[in-house]
Amino acid sequence: MLKLPPISFDILLDKAKTDEVIIFSGDSDFQYLCKKLKDIGKKVIIYSSRKTISWELKLEASEVFYLEDIKNQIARE
Repeated sequence: MLKLPPISFDILLDKAKTDEVIIFSGDSDFQYLCKKLKDIGKKVIIYSSRKTISWELKLEASEVFYLEDIKNQIARE
């Protein structure tokens, strides 16, 4: 049985009001949500570390951004 985080269900229920979903995780548990959202025409952007992103999620996402690449933009000074 697939177990999604509770917020995943909220996203699916509110899908009519959403054009784009941003997920800050590399966990493969989000692959199913990502696929379902893309199936209904939504854009799914993933922010994750290169070391922790699952290949399933990486292949399913519309776009992937690696935290290592944007570290200088988001780090505290």
